[in-house]
Amino acid sequence: MSPVERDVARRKLDRILKCLQRIRAAQDKTLDDFLADSDLQFIIE
Repeated sequence: MSPVERDVARRKLDRILKCLQRIRAAQDKTLDDFLADSDLQFIIE
């Protein structure tokens, strides 16, 4: 793997980890919270 490919892979992994953090933060929400909040829907999707 070239240094450029490693950098791209590292950035993608960082983004995935940030998305997982946002999902974990949203896991305590109720269905009503989910249905009423389009940002929360985007995070979960």
